[in-house]
Amino acid sequence: MSDAQYFGRKAREWIIAAGSLILKGMEEKYAVEMKSKTDPVTEIDFRCEQFLKEKIMNEFPDHKILAEESDPLDNPSKIRWIIDPIDGTTNFLHGFPYFCTSIAVEKEDKILAAAIYDPYRKELFYSDLETEGTLLNEKPVTVTQTERVQDSLLVTGFPYEHNDIFYKNFVLHRRVYERSHGVRRTGAAALDLAYVAAGRSDGYWEFTLKPWDCAAGAYLVIKAGGKVTTVGGQGYSPYIPSLLATNGLIHLEMLEILNEED
Repeated sequence: MSDAQYFGRKAREWIIAAGSLILKGMEEKYAVEMKSKTDPVTEIDFRCEQFLKEKIMNEFPDHKILAEESDPLDNPSKIRWIIDPIDGTTNFLHGFPYFCTSIAVEKEDKILAAAIYDPYRKELFYSDLETEGTLLNEKPVTVTQTERVQDSLLVTGFPYEHNDIFYKNFVLHRRVYERSHGVRRTGAAALDLAYVAAGRSDGYWEFTLKPWDCAAGAYLVIKAGGKVTTVGGQGYSPYIPSLLATNGLIHLEMLEILNEED
């Protein structure tokens, strides 16, 4: 078994266990803090993140960890675990069943393995360097074959801060909506990307992502046959906040639409 396969196996094992903690937490009364006016974090986020960090550090004590709710662990290893304990915390807080846990394992800017788990639907999206394509509950999935934006279902997201980017994306939302089958805003970037990989939507764009939002999901899209760039068309990196992920066939058209002059 290669390192990528082993890391991926542990990621799947731990992410499913974290999902059980999340579902149990839905039945409890828990503390909620506000990182900003529209960006909540719950006690369950912290509990789930701590669970994952303990598992990683017990198994791989020299590895780095980059997580949403805590300072990074910058150990000497070249291997970094990028984790989001609950992507879609606002949805979770309101009982809206669209949230997930996301893990990507990275070595020198290259993803070795990635897993996204939706505990409510018990859906595990997964791939690694040795796995052909992307798997959903161990069955292969691929991006759609939709060739035109006018026949596409797209997804986007908005930043927490009501800034210029926030209002710019309302303009783009309307523009894409008027030229497609529709645009959804579901509130969990990692799961949105997993849905592109699984052929449930044709594309997704957003401007203010963090590595834990997109590292795993973008990798799954690419492994499923899709394409990922920045919204401006430059090369993708999880450390660049702008992202456009599509089935590949509509990518150029989406770039043209998103970058039209107002």
